[in-house]
Amino acid sequence: MLEINILQINQLNEQQIHDIRELENVCKNNDGLKGTVFLSNEINFNLNIDSFYLLYDDTKLMSVLLLFIPTADEAEVSAFTYPTCRKQGYFKALFEKAVAGLKKYEIHKILFAHESCSAGAKHVSESYHAEYSFSEYLLTYHP
Repeated sequence: MLEINILQINQLNEQQIHDIRELENVCKNNDGLKGTVFLSNEINFNLNIDSFYLLYDDTKLMSVLLLFIPTADEAEVSAFTYPTCRKQGYFKALFEKAVAGLKKYEIHKILFAHESCSAGAKHVSESYHAEYSFSEYLLTYHP
């Protein structure tokens, strides 16, 4: 049996960045996603808040949850889980840890950031009874 391990950290090392990018690329290819997540806490209002939650199965990253926290009022959640490992409670485990961490800093508003084509993200948002707030667009300029 493999051992599940959740890391809750405020900075990433090179191996963790590599693992996240690998997982991100698998999910982008599987789900038709186009965006790329920002893997630094340098623009969070408080650099000490854990903003990276990584779930490993032995040494393989299976799921990741990232927090962008630009103000003391709200946090924005992005997450990826290997397509073959979805619906096993990985996101829920990471999200519960993230919410508990945010409560320590009295941050109670959470935004789910996801692309409109992500059926899995829509399902998660609905399961947490999230209300639609606004949309952002991915714009690319090619000179």
